[in-house]
Amino acid sequence: MNFLTKDLPELVKVGGRLVRIDTDFRAGIRLELMSLDDKLTAECLLTNYYGSRWPEPYDEAIKAAIWFYRCGKEPEKKEDDGKQIRRSYDFEFDAEAIYTSFQQAYQINLLVDDLHWWEFRALLIDLPDETPFMKRVYYRTCKTTGMTQKQKKAFNECRKRYALPERGAIDHKLTLLERDEKMKHYVERRLKEANEKG
Repeated sequence: MNFLTKDLPELVKVGGRLVRIDTDFRAGIRLELMSLDDKLTAECLLTNYYGSRWPEPYDEAIKAAIWFYRCGKEPEKKEDDGKQIRRSYDFEFDAEAIYTSFQQAYQINLLVDDLHWWEFRALLIDLPDETPFMKRVYYRTCKTTGMTQKQKKAFNECRKRYALPERGAIDHKLTLLERDEKMKHYVERRLKEANEKG
């Protein structure tokens, strides 16, 4: 969906009807943090996006929420090459850098301004390289191939300064669609487990 030509969605289809979903960027951030801490359950996801009144059927409500979280995009098909994916950001650890970066680049105050999740993600991904957040991402993900020993030493010192703490068993990086796909499988597995117990 091209949100330059259509209004950003505030409703999703569940059980053949349109229902309201929490569009605020904070709901997307909460979902990512829950998935990183291995605290994401079907119940948490449903409450995060629909509040206390979950639309039925629940499996459709979960799929609709994941579709919304992905900004209406399908995950990219990528082959697993067995390499460990380096996580490049964390909404909790990088909160201040994201806040100051939005202020610097867009004059948006994330403490008071309301942003739709889709708008927030587009702005986050396209923050200028000179912002504090993107500098952190650069040092966490850039390869040192071709650098001199002196350059590598200075670079690695910055990489250590901006290194992320270990969180949970799920490893992520900035490629949001890859993160979304892992989260989808995780939620589906947890929902299946909950259904089997119930």
